[in-house]
Amino acid sequence: MADNISVIAAMSDAYKSFFLPGLREQADYGASAFLAQLERNTESVVGKDIRITMEYGRSGGIGAISEAGSFPVANAHKFKQATWETRDLAAQTQISDKAIEASKSSVGAFANMMTKQVKDVERDVKIYVGRSVLGDGTGKLGVIHSVTWDSTAKTLTCVMTSAFPTVYLSEGMLVDIIDASATPDATLTGGTTLEVIAVDDDLLTVTLKGLLADLTDISATIQADNDYLVAQGSLGRELTGLSAVYDNAATLYGLSRTTYPWLKVPGNTSVGEINDMAIQALIDKAETRSGSTINYMQCAHDVKRAYINYKAALRQTVDSLEIKGGFTAMSYVNGGKKIPITPDKYLPNGYLDGMDTNDWALYAMNDWSWRDQGAGLFTKVAGVAAWEAQLIRFCDVGCQRPRGQFRASGISGA
Repeated sequence: MADNISVIAAMSDAYKSFFLPGLREQADYGASAFLAQLERNTESVVGKDIRITMEYGRSGGIGAISEAGSFPVANAHKFKQATWETRDLAAQTQISDKAIEASKSSVGAFANMMTKQVKDVERDVKIYVGRSVLGDGTGKLGVIHSVTWDSTAKTLTCVMTSAFPTVYLSEGMLVDIIDASATPDATLTGGTTLEVIAVDDDLLTVTLKGLLADLTDISATIQADNDYLVAQGSLGRELTGLSAVYDNAATLYGLSRTTYPWLKVPGNTSVGEINDMAIQALIDKAETRSGSTINYMQCAHDVKRAYINYKAALRQTVDSLEIKGGFTAMSYVNGGKKIPITPDKYLPNGYLDGMDTNDWALYAMNDWSWRDQGAGLFTKVAGVAAWEAQLIRFCDVGCQRPRGQFRASGISGA
């Protein structure tokens, strides 16, 4: 199979020249309806860091004076610079010598093989980015409530808490178990590079086995309702997503919300029944204090169904509109202007977010690119009859005005 080297060279050219533009488009704009609405910003990336100016408050020097009085004392607009490092996003694809050999039967089979490989990478990147853009940067996929060890199969079945959607986890994913009692949080001994082999959404269970070696019984070391799962190697390295921006108890971009309370996001944690007045109150609260204009909302699927039911009870239909990225959204009208509401499967039940997308951007050093490893995109996997190629991107999501957004939870779903 020495001629596979020439095949790999041809594949490298096709991956760079033919497949990469489409993969970039889908990974960038097809991963998340919210992400598709954001500006792409490279100017605010300096070296490895993102630097943005976060404005708050109002300018001084404005007031009423007497006919012969002095002008008000000037006072500059307030701002604070936030600086944090871009995140390193990576994906890897592998193809065996056997698959290459099988594709040599025809040009069509060879093209189909490459198309499938790229589509698989594209799908996985979209799923990963779509989930992590809503996360808090920790990579947390779910908190473990209880565990059961199967000594025969050498598997660990975890019952997860209901705080995270089990849709975060899927068969084939590789995860680590994190010890939340460590300082800082760290991978639990024996709990690294575990494969998800089964997910039960109704029972909230996830079954794990060792990928590189048999899993041992670590059930006694797992702390209930405390330890959690993350994507392999991702602890603390994922995008600074919406949950990081909306968590008023946590620092943001290295800035304390106790020191800078204008970083806090308004919201309501006990909305109850969804209706237009509840939504309008959230919009008004965000816009009144910050001067923002809420122009995009997203919700959990159960909130979407509840809103449709609310409109149906009034004998009204929910209008839809097309938005950037090819997504279709429900329509909410505020002051005569339509605001899209898109459902997102990665939002927990009962959640509704509102944003002024002008305050957000995807800050990137580069676009998704195949990593050139010296001899082309593909390199031989040591000790295995296979080749691998790697995608990488350095970027993060950022919000310049957290106070101009809102997050609501505790919404009665349907």
